Amino acid sequence: MGNIKKQTFLQGALILMIANLLVKIIGAVFRIPIYMILKGEGYANYQDAYYLYALFFAISTAGLPVAISRMIAVANREKKYAEEKKIFRLALISFIMVGAVGTTAMILGARIYSNGILNPDAYFGILVLAPTLFFVCITSAFRGYFQGRHNMFPTAVSEIIEALCKLVIGIAAALYALKVYGPERLDIVAAFAVSGLTVGVAGGALYLFLKYIFTKHDVTNIHDGNTDTRRSRDITREIITISLPIMISSSFVSLSGMIDSYIMKLRLTDLGELPEIAKKIYGDYSGMAMPFFSLPNTLVVPFAVTIIPVIAEAFNEKNLNSVKSTIESTFRVSSMVAMPCAFGIACMSKPILNLIFAKSEESTLAVETTAPMLSVLAIAIIFVSMMTVTNSMLQAQKQEWKTIISMLCGMVVKIVSSYFLMGIPLIGKYGTPIGTCLCYMTIMSINFYFLAKYTKVVPPIGRTFVKPFMSSAIMAICTITVYMLLNNLLNGSKIAVLIALVFAVVIYFTFIIIFKTLTREDVLLLPKGAQLYEVMKKKKLIN
Repeated sequence: MGNIKKQTFLQGALILMIANLLVKIIGAVFRIPIYMILKGEGYANYQDAYYLYALFFAISTAGLPVAISRMIAVANREKKYAEEKKIFRLALISFIMVGAVGTTAMILGARIYSNGILNPDAYFGILVLAPTLFFVCITSAFRGYFQGRHNMFPTAVSEIIEALCKLVIGIAAALYALKVYGPERLDIVAAFAVSGLTVGVAGGALYLFLKYIFTKHDVTNIHDGNTDTRRSRDITREIITISLPIMISSSFVSLSGMIDSYIMKLRLTDLGELPEIAKKIYGDYSGMAMPFFSLPNTLVVPFAVTIIPVIAEAFNEKNLNSVKSTIESTFRVSSMVAMPCAFGIACMSKPILNLIFAKSEESTLAVETTAPMLSVLAIAIIFVSMMTVTNSMLQAQKQEWKTIISMLCGMVVKIVSSYFLMGIPLIGKYGTPIGTCLCYMTIMSINFYFLAKYTKVVPPIGRTFVKPFMSSAIMAICTITVYMLLNNLLNGSKIAVLIALVFAVVIYFTFIIIFKTLTREDVLLLPKGAQLYEVMKKKKLIN
């Protein structure tokens, strides 16, 4: 491996988790002023443009980084350094071609799409985002390369660059457009707002390119290992074989937001709402509720990314013990992240949204209608987190096509349930978050079945799921109780929310330790894990 440092599985995940946390914090700082600038109706323009970008992003890049990281990890382990470089070169060429096609398709289909989702005002935003796909594909090639070599730092830095540009340039551009065009042209203001993402992705791609150029001398010389390589068409065929099913299954996730956009506006109109009111309700839902729904999964994704090369190497060597231990640790840590987030957001949705968004009478009313929807949606946090890691586990063990089956079933459940539930007046807008819960529960359940059937790995239910569930339930009860007491004591001050959330974190980790949820293997994977384990063992905090 030369001088490039190999991070352990959990250390790599922690690097990406810290980066993702920073990205989410930056994203939250971005979303609040952008929502205040655009309001519900204008934010719908922004989000509808972003959903199309997300779909093409998934199709263009979701499977390719997995394919590269998996193939490079195996080639590197077998000291096939010449083939490792050849894999990256062929993948980069493929990525550039896919990016060019995706950008062209996004430009040509912008008008058709915006009219089809009942929001023609999203058109300009789509055009501004279109070039992003080209740069995203280049970015994904380099990320797959570095991740395959167990180096998560370049990916983390590029993500932060993207987020910072999105924040600074996006807000500045939106304010400029609002001043020039006024609030009556929110379609143009939304387009200016998304320009920050385009610049950010281009900046991230430039950083990764320079990082690769300046660290090439650190990579092991190809003559130090096996210099034989497969034919280019065989490598390309393997890249396509691995990436195609992952691309298809990932596109289903991106379609979820587009389905919500179309069905919510359509069915609310069917129930008698005016089109502009239906659009505003959707904008409030996507602008307030969806960011909190997606936040916990951002903390889980690093584990899903880092386990792919780890499991792929172990699976290739038929090291089933390593596969089993990695899968169990991933499930345990992921559930410890997802469950408290789900419980906390479900019980504190209104105080949290009030803390962030209630700046005017209009936004306060929006919080009143959106908070109950977020409480329902929070249940799906557990399901989507488990879906994320099980997808990666199946993909790493050459079961990519199984994820397509589960994702397709989930999307069918979502479309049918959302459409019919929203048609029931007593349920109405709640049909969308309920449909999302049913969708991801379906995908998760089918993935668990495939994982048990094809990998023979069934994690211990008690330590992996029951103990985090119990800790989260206790935390939720204590948190809402503390909040209600402080809220009365402090006469509705927003400080009560912050204190209650800090209290929630302390309570949760206290019970995680009391229930002895962590294992010796989990702690040893942490930085300074050996010392930490000895301290916990001495104090009888771990078995």
